[in-house]
Amino acid sequence: MTDTTTLSLPGHESCDACALSTTRKHVVPGRGFLSARIVVVGEAPGESEDDRGLPFVGSSGQLLRNVIRGVGVPEERLWFTNTYHCRPPKNSIEKATGSPCPSIWLAGELVRLNRNGARVILATGGTSIRHFRPWSEDPVGVEVQRDTRWPDPELGPWWVVGAYHPAYILRCGGEREGNVALVKLVDSILRAVAYASN
Repeated sequence: MTDTTTLSLPGHESCDACALSTTRKHVVPGRGFLSARIVVVGEAPGESEDDRGLPFVGSSGQLLRNVIRGVGVPEERLWFTNTYHCRPPKNSIEKATGSPCPSIWLAGELVRLNRNGARVILATGGTSIRHFRPWSEDPVGVEVQRDTRWPDPELGPWWVVGAYHPAYILRCGGEREGNVALVKLVDSILRAVAYASN
C-alpha cells in the first residue's frame, strides 16, 4: 500500500495492559488511509501480522484484500485494524478475552477515523461482530446478513456490517461452506460500500 499510515496513539507500542504483551512480537495497530470511509475490523493479528507489525498481511488478509479489489473498492477508502492489537498465543482468541484493547486502542482509532468521515465498520468474524453487537447470541452465519446502527455517543455514529472472516473461507477451501461464505463476504463488502456512499 502507498500513502497509508498508522495512527500514533500514545503508549500503544509499549502497551502492557494484558498478558498478550508478554507473548507478542509486535503491537499491530490499524493501518490504511486517514480519509477512509470503511473500517475493516478483524479479530486479532496472526503470525504474519505479529512478525511484520502490520494488519491483514497474512494469507487471510491477502484473500480479503483481493476480494475487495475484485469488487472495485479503491484502497484509499479503507482502514484495516483488529479488535485486539496483539497476537494471542497460537491464534487462540480465547486467550485475548478480558484484554482492555478494544476499549482503549480500537476505540481510539474509531474516534479519530469517525472525525475524518468514516461511517461504516465491516466486522469480520465472530469476535469482531460480537464486540459491536454484544447482545446478540445468533450464529455468525446469521449475523453476516444483518446490518445495525451503532450510535455510540463517544465513538460516533456507525453502520456495522457483519462479514465472514476470510480465515474461515480458507479453512473450508473449495468446500460448499467456503464457497457460500465467499459469496456472502462479497455481499457484505458491497453493502458496506453502499452505506459509505450515502
